Amino acid sequence: MLAFELLDPATEGLDAPLTSAVASAAGQSGTTTVTCGTYCHVVRLLPYPLIASHDLPIEGLGVITDALAEA
Repeated sequence: MLAFELLDPATEGLDAPLTSAVASAAGQSGTTTVTCGTYCHVVRLLPYPLIASHDLPIEGLGVITDALAEA
């Protein structure tokens, strides 16, 4: 499992709305994610298939990068 938490840069507090927006944008682009954490501030990546080509994880990270920029 891979995960990352999102913080508000202004307050350095947990940023659940940004987390939700990133997960939603990533899902619309075909990348499977789940939000989790006590305050719903963590994006969990669900890599599938478990055996992937070298390019597939790089493509998935591109989707996450785009989702972060969009949110």
